Amino acid sequence: MKKISYMICAALMVGAVAACGNAEDVDMDDRYVRVSAAMADSRAVAKSDFEHEDSISLFFWASDNGDLQPLPNEYIEENNPVYLNHDVWVTAKNMFWSEKEGVLHHFVGVFPYDRYLTFEDLAALPVDNSKDLLLAVKKGVKRTMDPVSLSFEHVLGKVVFNFEFKGFDGEILEISALELEGVKSMAVLDCYGAEPRLDVKEDIATLSLLPEEGLTENICETVLIPQEDVRISLTMNGKKYTYSGDRINVEAAKVTEVNLRVNNLGEKITLTGDVTIKPWEEDGNYDFEFETVDISSSEWTVEEAGDMVIDGKD
Repeated sequence: MKKISYMICAALMVGAVAACGNAEDVDMDDRYVRVSAAMADSRAVAKSDFEHEDSISLFFWASDNGDLQPLPNEYIEENNPVYLNHDVWVTAKNMFWSEKEGVLHHFVGVFPYDRYLTFEDLAALPVDNSKDLLLAVKKGVKRTMDPVSLSFEHVLGKVVFNFEFKGFDGEILEISALELEGVKSMAVLDCYGAEPRLDVKEDIATLSLLPEEGLTENICETVLIPQEDVRISLTMNGKKYTYSGDRINVEAAKVTEVNLRVNNLGEKITLTGDVTIKPWEEDGNYDFEFETVDISSSEWTVEEAGDMVIDGKD
């Protein structure tokens, strides 16, 4: 899976190695907490999983009820960086099981790593459409020498737009804007409670999907907060066309694939299509560095529009 690698500074890595001491000693000591992490929808192929030097923020506490926000005296580790060293997950600081008799342990992992996150933030974690966010929650864990397995799921949904131009017979098309209109742009994630809960706000924005170099390929993709009835418009050769096909709904941890057809009917041009929703499959083509641009509250112009030459195939 292609994504941003958040590298921990060299000094921190050296400290982490020193803190771990002899790996064999750690493996034999039942006081230590060990973790492993994977995608909830991981396939057998390596590209579907985390990559070398990916890092997560890990929160660890002990209490009788993991469905409540922990008190400061229940904290064990707050935002401990955990990074993947080839095929082994390494904690920047050693973590130890609570010595209290019969107490349960609880874990929250956030990817990508964010050095500024706190326990308090997990009660109302801001989420927007600028980047993907993955979350793992595991509660009620008893002391064990086995690694605690964290299963990460996408909080947002992925949307893929496939374009097909029909009836233009080799005409040069100037695509100057590609916009998602009326998109819900803010949400708050509560990582506590029986299940993580995403509260989607009513903040509305217009997002540009057009790359700086223009629409040079017949595909573009982004991530969005889960929502219904997303609207898309295309400005081509100076005229705006609004999508009128199947409803575009976005679900968490799902891929919404939209096959957009720009049809030249002679007397008019239409923008239609069909929609398919399926489980998120990491195929290596999605880059987490892709960001949409909020243009709802600022002036936005295209200095250099991208040109597409249509080959005339219907």
